[in-house]
Amino acid sequence: MDLVFKDIVLKKIFVENIVVRFNKKYKKDFDKNSDDIKFIWKIGKVNKQSNIFILEIDVNINKSKINFEKRAYKFEAKIIGIFEINDFEKNKDAYVNAALSIMVGAVRSYLSTVTKDFPANEYILPSIDLKQLLKCYASKKR
Repeated sequence: MDLVFKDIVLKKIFVENIVVRFNKKYKKDFDKNSDDIKFIWKIGKVNKQSNIFILEIDVNINKSKINFEKRAYKFEAKIIGIFEINDFEKNKDAYVNAALSIMVGAVRSYLSTVTKDFPANEYILPSIDLKQLLKCYASKKR
């Protein structure tokens, strides 16, 4: 069994926009595991003849004032990944899953790096249920 998707290649990941806010009233006993995390994502071809796809993820963590008052951090970010995907229609659910997995890892790494020197220590994005993220895609396909 081959573990590598040979038909999907990550070309580039970049951060288009990020806002990080630190709660100055932060207390060490804040519960990091109950952050309000929202992902909105979409994937699309650059053009009809191309096999280049763009995956955009908008991430909002503790966006509301109520949630931010109880947390150390508030984030808003837009992360973009550019992928080359051959024969997308053949196995699109698996390719979208793979691309989302790569992008969630990139978001986690980026937020950790940005916050590593903050007083509340680095922020490590909790595990994200990719099945729930894919449900959004499945509902849009109909």
